[in-house]
Amino acid sequence: MELVRQRDAVSPRAIEQGWVEELNTNIRDHRNWITKYKLEALFDTGLEQRGVEEEFNRRMLEINLAKSKQKFFAKWREEELEQIWARQQQLVYEMEDTWNRQKIADEKRKWQVKFFKPSGKPDKLRRPGRPWEEKAYAGAEKSTFCGGTANLFAYNNDAEKLRVGSNESVARLMQKLQLQSYHNQVQQYEALLKPLASNMQGAMLNGNDQVSERRKR
Repeated sequence: MELVRQRDAVSPRAIEQGWVEELNTNIRDHRNWITKYKLEALFDTGLEQRGVEEEFNRRMLEINLAKSKQKFFAKWREEELEQIWARQQQLVYEMEDTWNRQKIADEKRKWQVKFFKPSGKPDKLRRPGRPWEEKAYAGAEKSTFCGGTANLFAYNNDAEKLRVGSNESVARLMQKLQLQSYHNQVQQYEALLKPLASNMQGAMLNGNDQVSERRKR
């Protein structure tokens, strides 16, 4: 544009001296140079620049993809570590519970009563840690009398007449026999314990007298 302006502004004397042809030559040469540099910029440097930009974008895409994968695997790792820790804690709790139950079982085995036969052999009917066999329990023929079940008002029901031989009359008779047996046993125990009870009562009376004398003093 500058050369064209200069060509249009030349004087007639400069035209006679041939400056117009020189300017036209310069304009043509500059146009060829500009076209050449445009082609180089578009197809050489520009193509290389576009390739570099595409490679840069591809690398940035790979980097972003790697970052997303890294975040995903980091989160996955944290979850796996939490699960491992939870399983370890659960295992520790289960082992502690097992150890405690074993300790309790060992203590029970230490203090348990072991049964033996008169010959000294272990009683297989009453094995430790297992339910007893039915033969180990005493039957009805081994039952003993207990005064705590006696009816203390067995003789107060004579006003009611029952048929002789009926189940009710037999039950009432058994209650009377049980109550009489209970009275006999009580009298027997009192006779056996009377000397001991007398001595204890005497000792208590003597002790009370001594305490009273000390208080008076």
